[in-house]
Amino acid sequence: NAHDAGGGAGGRAQGRKIRDHVRSAFPDSRYTVEHVIADGEWLCVRLEFTGTQHGELFGWPATGRRATWKEMRYCRIVDGMTVEHHAVSDNAGMLEQLGHLTPPARSRW
Repeated sequence: NAHDAGGGAGGRAQGRKIRDHVRSAFPDSRYTVEHVIADGEWLCVRLEFTGTQHGELFGWPATGRRATWKEMRYCRIVDGMTVEHHAVSDNAGMLEQLGHLTPPARSRW
């Protein structure tokens, strides 16, 4: 059973459900691996995601807009299985690009 450090307790089944939901929202999605670091049981991957939102995404309606954002994923792998997962993603940047969030006002400083 995998542990998602983001608070999810659903393990692999929950991970697959989220992955399938994102793929449904972004049917043309593409991940590009930018960097990989491995150290013992730990694996770190820096990714770039690009896709067009053609479906609902966690309650946000489809916009038909394209977005690109970065993600970092850290996993602990034991006996060939991911047993711990940490992810950092630029969700605010993605939601701004899709038109779901208005960027904050910029300071003149």
